[in-house]
Amino acid sequence: MDSEEVTTQKVIYATHPLRPELKREANANGCKIIDAAFAPKGERIMDGQTGLPVGEPTPDAALTEAQIRRLNKAALIAFLATKVVDAPAEATNADLIELALPFAVQSE
Repeated sequence: MDSEEVTTQKVIYATHPLRPELKREANANGCKIIDAAFAPKGERIMDGQTGLPVGEPTPDAALTEAQIRRLNKAALIAFLATKVVDAPAEATNADLIELALPFAVQSE
């Protein structure tokens, strides 16, 4: 890769651990992923589990199916709580995703 390519490549700063599907998606879009610890002050940071910007209110956000599928268990429970859905304590991520999918918005 020459220096011109490096300067035009989009950089995403992300928290770790980073979900493998987020890494694949970023790489497919020509993005370079750098640990959030190295982010310049004021730079947006992507949550490595959800793919959403850190600090964005995940539970209140209108989420697409793809975003719901990226949420970890705690975020899924919080999202469902905003929809007044009690998640069973023994529910797996797959169970929680199925409960959350009816609330997904259509992606554009």
